[in-house]
Amino acid sequence: MRPVALTGTPNIKMHYFPTDKKLRDKWTRFVRMHRKDFVPKKLSCLCFAHFDESCYRKQLVLAEKEVLSSIDTEKKIIPGSIPYVFSLTDRKQRRVSVI
Repeated sequence: MRPVALTGTPNIKMHYFPTDKKLRDKWTRFVRMHRKDFVPKKLSCLCFAHFDESCYRKQLVLAEKEVLSSIDTEKKIIPGSIPYVFSLTDRKQRRVSVI
């Protein structure tokens, strides 16, 4: 699975389209439900909000803060997950920039 895309908005994660053709086609069909002419590009991404909680697993991460280290959890998307959650917010409100 490709890394998460960076956004200019804290706590917003974007997932790159998968490289596996069958899975990429499923993601594309999801987007085309609202954007009929959508064609994914190399850097196309989907917001984490389009995936249900069941599409993620929690992973322990070691975070270094100054001198002390702490253990935290981070959500990682499960490979093979398919988006199916539609956001009810206005498109302009949910648009984020990819760095």
